[in-house]
Amino acid sequence: MGFSSSSQAQQQATQQAMMIQAIAAQQQADAQRAAEARARADQQAAQQQAQAALQAGQQQAVAAQQNLAQVGGRQALEEAQRRSEAALLQNQQAAREAIQRGTTQSASAIREADTRREAVLRQAEAQRAQALREGRELGTGALGDYYRQGVGYQQPYMTAGTEAVNRLSQLFGQGGEYTQQPTIDQVQMDPGYAFRLQQGQQALNATLGAGGLRGSGAALKAGTRYGQEAGSQEYQNAYARFMQNRAAATQGLQNLAQGGLSAAGTASNLASTTGGNLASLYGQTGGALSDVYGQTGGALSDVFGTTGQNLASIYGTEGTNLGNLYSTGGQNLASLYGGTGSHLANLLSGSANQLGNIYTGTGTNLGQAALTTGQGLASNAMTTGANLSAIQGGLGQALGQGYSNIGNIQAQQAMAPVNALASLGGQAAQAAAMYYGGGMGGALGGALSRGSTYGSTPSFTGNASQASGYYPFGGQQVPYIRGY
Repeated sequence: MGFSSSSQAQQQATQQAMMIQAIAAQQQADAQRAAEARARADQQAAQQQAQAALQAGQQQAVAAQQNLAQVGGRQALEEAQRRSEAALLQNQQAAREAIQRGTTQSASAIREADTRREAVLRQAEAQRAQALREGRELGTGALGDYYRQGVGYQQPYMTAGTEAVNRLSQLFGQGGEYTQQPTIDQVQMDPGYAFRLQQGQQALNATLGAGGLRGSGAALKAGTRYGQEAGSQEYQNAYARFMQNRAAATQGLQNLAQGGLSAAGTASNLASTTGGNLASLYGQTGGALSDVYGQTGGALSDVFGTTGQNLASIYGTEGTNLGNLYSTGGQNLASLYGGTGSHLANLLSGSANQLGNIYTGTGTNLGQAALTTGQGLASNAMTTGANLSAIQGGLGQALGQGYSNIGNIQAQQAMAPVNALASLGGQAAQAAAMYYGGGMGGALGGALSRGSTYGSTPSFTGNASQASGYYPFGGQQVPYIRGY
C-alpha cells in the first residue's frame, strides 16, 4: 500500500514535469513560429526592397549607359572625328601649301637661274658680237684705207685718162675738131712751114738781089712761082706734120686714156679685191656672229630645255606629291571614318553588351536575391522545423522518458510481489512458485495487460486544429503539442 502511494506520487510528479516540459516546448514552438514569421516577413520585405533597388539601379544603369555611353560616347567620337578630320584637312592643306610653295620656289629659283644664265649668255654673246663687229669695223676701215690709198695712187692716171677720154670725145665727137680738115691758117701755123717759106723767100730775094733783079717782073714771077711751089710743097709737109701732130696728140690722149683705163682697171680690181675682202670679212663676221648666236641659241635652248625638264620634273613631282597627299589624306579620312564607325559599332555593341550585362546582372541579382530569400526562408523553415523537431524530439524524449519512468514505476509496482517472493528460499521458492504459479501468471498477465495499455497508441481528443491538448495514457490525461 505504501509502495503504491509512492508510485502514484512519482507518477504524478512525472506527469507534472512532463506537463511543464510540454508547455515549455509549446511556448518555444510558438516563439519559434513567430520568429520564423517575422524572419519570413523581413526577408520578403528585404527581397522586395532589394528587387526595387535592383530595378531602380537597373533603370539608372540603363539610362546612364544609354545617355553616357551611347550619347556621350557618340558625341565624343563624333567630336573626335570632327577634330581629327579638321586636323587631317588642316595638315593636308598645310602640306599642299608647302608642296606648292616648294614648287613655286623651285620653279622661281630655276627661272631665276635661267634668267641669270640667259643674261650671262646674252652678255657673252653681245661681247663676242661686239668684238666681231669691232673687228669687222677695223677690218673694214683697214680695207677702206687700203682701197682709198690704192685708188689715190691710181687717181691721177684715172683723172688723166678721164680727161684724155673727154678730150678725145670732144675731138672725135660729132662736130669735133679732129673730124674736120685743118684750115690754111692752122697749117700755116706750123712753125716749120713759116720758117721754110721765109727762108726760101729770103734766099730768093738774095738771089734776085744779087742779080739785080729785085723788084723786077722776073723777080715777081720767080717769087710767085717759088711761093706757089714752096707753099704747095710746104703745105703738104705742114699738113703731114699737122696730121702727125694730130695723130700724136690722139695717140697721147689714147695713151692717157689707156693709162686711165688701166688705172681704172687697177682701181676696179682694187675695189673688187676690197669688196671681196669686205664680203669675206662680213661673211666671216656674219659666220662668226651666226656661230655666236647659234652657240648662244644652243646654250639657251639647252638652258630652256633643261629648265623645261626641271620644271616638268618639279611639277610632276608636285603632282605626284599632291596625289600621294590626297591619296594619303583620303586613306586617313577613310580610316578615320572607318575607325569612328568601328568605334560607334563597338560602342553600341559594348552598350548593348553592357545593357545585356545590366539586365542579366539585374536578373541574376534578382534571382540571387530571390534564391537567397528562398534559401533564407528555406533555412528559416528548416531551422524552424529543426528547432520544432528538436523541441518535439526533446518533448518526445522527455515524454518517452517520463512514460518510461512511469512504466518502470508501474513495473516495479507489478514486480514488487514477485521480487518479494523471489527472496524466499530455494525449496520455499519452488513450492511458492508452484503454489503461486497461477497467481504470478495472473500478475504477470495483469502487468502485461497494463503494459499493453501504456504502450497502445493514444487516442486524441479535442479539435485536430488545436495546437495542444490532452490524451488519456495509462489512466492519465497527458498533454500534447500538435506538430506540423
